[in-house]
Amino acid sequence: MKITKFITASLLATLALAACHNDDMPGGNTLPEGAVHITAGIEGVQTRAPQLDANGAGTFEATDEWGMYTFTGDATSPAYSNENIAYQADNSNPLYWEDLSETQAVTFSAHYPYITADITNPAAYLYMPQAYNNTDDLLHATTTASKGGTVALTFKHLMHRLVVHLTAGDGMTGTDLSSAQINSVAKDGYTPTMFARVEVNLLTGAVNYDRVDGGVIFSNGGGANADWKVAPQDLTVGAEWLRITVGEDVWYYHVPATLNSSDTQHPTRLESGKRLTLNLTLKKSPDTGNTEVELTSGTISGWDTQPPITDEVVIGGITTYDALIAAVAAATGTEDAPARITLTADITLPWVDGAEGVDASVIVSDGKYIEIDGGGHSLFPHKYGNAFWIRGGASLKLSNITIDGQDADRDTPVITMFGTATCKLTLGKDFKLTRAKMRTSTYSEYAPYGIDGAQGTLVIEDGAEISGCGNGVAIRVNSNCSLRLKGGKVSGNSGYSIRLMSGIRPVDARIENTLPANALFENIFLDSYSDEGDVRAGFETVFTAAPGCTLTADDFAKFTLKEVDMITDAFELYLDANAIKLRKKN
Repeated sequence: MKITKFITASLLATLALAACHNDDMPGGNTLPEGAVHITAGIEGVQTRAPQLDANGAGTFEATDEWGMYTFTGDATSPAYSNENIAYQADNSNPLYWEDLSETQAVTFSAHYPYITADITNPAAYLYMPQAYNNTDDLLHATTTASKGGTVALTFKHLMHRLVVHLTAGDGMTGTDLSSAQINSVAKDGYTPTMFARVEVNLLTGAVNYDRVDGGVIFSNGGGANADWKVAPQDLTVGAEWLRITVGEDVWYYHVPATLNSSDTQHPTRLESGKRLTLNLTLKKSPDTGNTEVELTSGTISGWDTQPPITDEVVIGGITTYDALIAAVAAATGTEDAPARITLTADITLPWVDGAEGVDASVIVSDGKYIEIDGGGHSLFPHKYGNAFWIRGGASLKLSNITIDGQDADRDTPVITMFGTATCKLTLGKDFKLTRAKMRTSTYSEYAPYGIDGAQGTLVIEDGAEISGCGNGVAIRVNSNCSLRLKGGKVSGNSGYSIRLMSGIRPVDARIENTLPANALFENIFLDSYSDEGDVRAGFETVFTAAPGCTLTADDFAKFTLKEVDMITDAFELYLDANAIKLRKKN
């Protein structure tokens, strides 16, 4: 490819139009009578082929071939005169107006590189920019012209460019980063975290973000930088995204809440024709020796410049109880960017008698915003104390972790949330509470043994599961506590799965979205919802739907009522409008 420096697409087009007539070819050759004169330039971000300047602008070499569609009418119902023909950039295989249309406007749609595979439907073609670390972009241009006019094509990049830069901070050197591995892979080491293909319209250049397919693992091959062409796609907030390995330290970067704050509808979209740059500073903690990764800036560029995002996460993993306590104490996250703590080993939690006024191994106090990623490991709580106690306005999210009660006869809940209205506990993907059992010899069979929500908000997300627990109640939610259901499974417990314990008002229980097919909430116990054998006035609604959410019969089928105020078979749940309600059976 010929390198063209410092020539923008608009300037290129201007020069081409000024220097050529409709009957001239590059190099002074003359176009045949009636031939279509086509000029082309490129704008956007940098790609490998053709070779472009730093801004992604450039031009084609004479022998470059595009795929070309020509048609009259609308792109939704085109009348083709040519379908995916190979067209050479120097006009040496010219098109003729008489073969296109001499009376109607003709649309010219071109793509580069020329796709030689069969294209069943050019309006819905699945394109993969990278396979086995190939870095092919897809350029596209379209314009409409009539007989006698010049067809000026300006190619734009349809794929996304993802760039990662690592910088050595305190306690690290450039030598440390020279062998760094940057991969887009999940914690298991082989599951891709990004889609490989996206649907593009080869007639219009539109990208369909709703249709992505497959998975691909990107790797930088070693070193402090990565530069990948990827399929435009929407990322999921909090999902595993990048793995960075430096020596023995491994860090997993999760998708932050926003990458593109200018687009509130799609804040985590990798947009077509744009570039996302993540600048990460790695440093060694003088106290722990763990590697830290600080996201110092990240901007989306190409057409617009977005504001930077910042983050700081300890990597290297937590392997002991003392290290976990230290990480919680040192956490400085915010509500929008919680501190992330990753476990790299199973941990047995000790009994801490009356620490800070409560029997809890780990206390998350007001002002702490923490996400704990268990890395697939387990916590083993002591039967005499809480594993976690959340108080004040603190926030804790638990994902990819198992809390195993080991079937020991428990005297206390596994997790207690007792704070203010702003207190929050989120059970995320792959959270599991199992084998938690209440000692019935000293406690009522209705006493809570699992998660006790007295104040604040309890969120259950898709992929969370509470099962295999015995005797008591898996989750108790008081009237001062809000319950938010986004999925998950609370089932397979020998006692009650969910106890909604009302006071002067019903529990604020809400379904946040259409529940996944595997969601299940069985053996619900409604406490203080009845009055002398009938539903209390104002307590008819048990679950409501969040704004914009429509409850379906399939959603309703995921809820099973066991008892109301210890009265069996006297009441039933039913779906009414956009709520799940309670009524006395006829």
